[in-house]
Amino acid sequence: MNQYELMVLLSPELGAQGTKKRLDSIRKLITSNKGEIFYEDDWGLRDMAYRIKKHDRGYYMVINFNLDPTEGDLDEIDTTCRLENEILRHMITRVPAGIEPKSYANMEEDDEDDIFGNSEETEETTKKASKPKAKKSTTKAEKPSTGKKEAKAAKEEKGDKEPSLEDVDAKLKSIIDNPDLNF
Repeated sequence: MNQYELMVLLSPELGAQGTKKRLDSIRKLITSNKGEIFYEDDWGLRDMAYRIKKHDRGYYMVINFNLDPTEGDLDEIDTTCRLENEILRHMITRVPAGIEPKSYANMEEDDEDDIFGNSEETEETTKKASKPKAKKSTTKAEKPSTGKKEAKAAKEEKGDKEPSLEDVDAKLKSIIDNPDLNF
């Protein structure tokens, strides 16, 4: 038995009742092809990055289901979704074994779990979490500045010096005169 994920993008013109009926028909299509739905993630109506069939918005739904390819017909699900006019886009992907679905609709940027629901910490996240952040206190007389002179002085303190015009010209001339490069 394989795990699959079906993402559908429905037309916003269907309305609430039409969307509900279309999603029910998709569920029946999966179960009639001997699939077993075990997770649904309703993203709702969202803006799209580009127009699809003259629509700027679409209703997103992700359905995770199990299906034995020897018994069920995955091609029939794909073909039916392709032929339906109300389904603007769809995609069926096979999910690797052992991956638990997680809701992407409410995922926050600060969420430490990865997109597959695993909470394994990498070395980088462990290092970031273990370093205490130093707080810089400022007084009224001492305000942080954002001027060019202060930024240049800060670079000089670090040891970063701004290259002179002659240095830049010499570097460009060496690049142009390189016989290995063709312009």
